[in-house]
Amino acid sequence: GRTCGRRYSVGQMKTFQIMTGSALAAVLLATSAGAQQAAPESILPRAQDAKPAAQEQRQTVDEAFGDIRMASGEVVQETRLYDPDRNETRSMRSKEDAHDYRYFPDPDLLPLELDDAFLAECRDSLPELPDAKRARYLSAGISAYNADVLTAEVESALWFDTLLETGAKPVAAANWVTSELFGALNRLGKSFGDCPVTPAQAGELLALVADGTISGTIAKQVFEKMLESGDGAAAIVDREGLKQTSDTGAIEAEIAKVLAANADKVEQYKGGKEALFGFFVGQTMKAMQGKANPQVVNELLKKALG
Repeated sequence: GRTCGRRYSVGQMKTFQIMTGSALAAVLLATSAGAQQAAPESILPRAQDAKPAAQEQRQTVDEAFGDIRMASGEVVQETRLYDPDRNETRSMRSKEDAHDYRYFPDPDLLPLELDDAFLAECRDSLPELPDAKRARYLSAGISAYNADVLTAEVESALWFDTLLETGAKPVAAANWVTSELFGALNRLGKSFGDCPVTPAQAGELLALVADGTISGTIAKQVFEKMLESGDGAAAIVDREGLKQTSDTGAIEAEIAKVLAANADKVEQYKGGKEALFGFFVGQTMKAMQGKANPQVVNELLKKALG
């Protein structure tokens, strides 16, 4: 209807009732009285503070409807827009009757019926989506951070899944990919699409670490050589003589030399400075050129230091 130059549709009034209740109804009543300026604060209670009962809301909106009818005698069904600069609404398009709001079948479009079998086939044809892939990684013990990183791009997720197919352990593989491989790709300015190391080669490298053939430190060296030459991990380990040794005799001999050369630190360790144990491990691994099995080194050092 028309009230002081403003027209409100039935749909608008119903929306006013549902969304803002008495707060917006008070604005309508103020404008219907001819107010061109903003209504006083006493008439404009804040919406978040206005919590009237449903009956009070209906009564307020009914009063607004009554005011509109008294002023113009009709409520026009139309779609309106709000002009915030002028603080008023304007007509966009009118509706002749209620049926204009309804949907009806298009006679030129044939009915489309999708049976359950077709829908099931469509679902089965979909690839594994990121959320499902992330959940699978988490269930395998991979950390939430690594799972997010691996599923951020399709290429990285596919590369990692191919790596897992080689038999690599999920957690160790995820840690290696997100640290060593991502770091190398960033350094080389490459992506998984042109990665110089294949998932099969990476699986071979991780397998050598898992079975104790090489240590984690040696694995870093082997990986760098793989990036440079494109050769497999096993071939590089054999060619460079990088196999990890668990020969207790050779390791004990080097431990004896380290302890003899650092007698003062041995006394400090025995005096309670246990942090020096890491120093002895490092010196022994250095003497063995990083080829000693760290677990064996730790066991023999503890035995030698008492």
